[in-house]
Amino acid sequence: MKLLNNKTLLLLFILWSLLVNFSFGYAVRPGYAVALALILIVMAKFSPVAAKITLTIVTVIAAVYLPVAVKYGPPSLNTVAAARYTSLAESAEFLGMLPAGSIILSFVLFLIAILCMLIAKQAKHIKNRLATIYIALTVAVISFNPAHSYIKHGDISQADIKFSPYRFVYDIYRPYKIITQQEKISASLLAMPDTWQPTTQTSPYDTFILVIGESVRQDYMNAYGFSLNNTPFMSQANGILFDHYHSASFATVPSLVASFYLAQNGHVEYNNSFIRLAKKAGYKTFWLSNQGRFGLYDGPVADVGKQADVSHFVKKGDSNDHNYYPDSALLPTIQDAAIRPGTKETYRHSPDWFPSGILCKNGRTL
Repeated sequence: MKLLNNKTLLLLFILWSLLVNFSFGYAVRPGYAVALALILIVMAKFSPVAAKITLTIVTVIAAVYLPVAVKYGPPSLNTVAAARYTSLAESAEFLGMLPAGSIILSFVLFLIAILCMLIAKQAKHIKNRLATIYIALTVAVISFNPAHSYIKHGDISQADIKFSPYRFVYDIYRPYKIITQQEKISASLLAMPDTWQPTTQTSPYDTFILVIGESVRQDYMNAYGFSLNNTPFMSQANGILFDHYHSASFATVPSLVASFYLAQNGHVEYNNSFIRLAKKAGYKTFWLSNQGRFGLYDGPVADVGKQADVSHFVKKGDSNDHNYYPDSALLPTIQDAAIRPGTKETYRHSPDWFPSGILCKNGRTL
């Protein structure tokens, strides 16, 4: 009977652990699931209160994150940024979009956790020798990947620890640190006064819209003479086409930085952006971006946008999050900016690439 109880205890905790692993968004690794189950069982033997507290905390976190994991996977820069900057209205909209199946799974996780708590008292009957074996197995499973990394590369990083609960916490901490560092950089840039002394001239126009489209060569645009009619609006619009602008660098980000900030003697003056120049000239500025707000390659460009009077980013995290939105997602904010009174400049920043099928009109790929 005691052996049966021990098996039931182990199987129930492993089932709970497997669901927790899935709830964090990672591929289920049986070894880590067993290790987490053994940790809780050993804790239940020597400290039942600590085991119940740990079980409760892990269950609540996993159950809350499970619907997010089903839709977006494990924690990333994008999910952390979304959690940090999402408004109450957006949160309510997100909750309304959650699939019913993931919510049911969250309740199932709670039920299994309750059963684990009820049966956890059986852990006191586990012999010390068996508990020692459980501890040894847990240490072996968790340390295998770091040990392999050390043998192969002579070094161990936090990313080498793949144990699901630790990995989940680390995958939240790392992007949170990136976001807070970027916020500090942005704040320091905004605190630096610019040195622009603009000379303003009267203009018959009160609204200027600058469209920033990356990785586009003018000799492949009809407005500049290309044979295919691929720029119907630009080719007919009563606007100004710049004929002698050349890319400021060999790659996207350096080119944009050199275009958006004043550079003298090879030094980029991050306090002197063209947004600040427009503001100092008396324009109300709007930055509407289909790029990321944070990310390895978004920071220097996004910092320009954050200097505008009104800035709107379709993506709250990294541009390279594999979630793609058509530029039509910017239309409501463009229309809102257009009807505001006063002289204004609007900047629309589009990505330099789209996956096949995202550029569509009336159901047809352009």
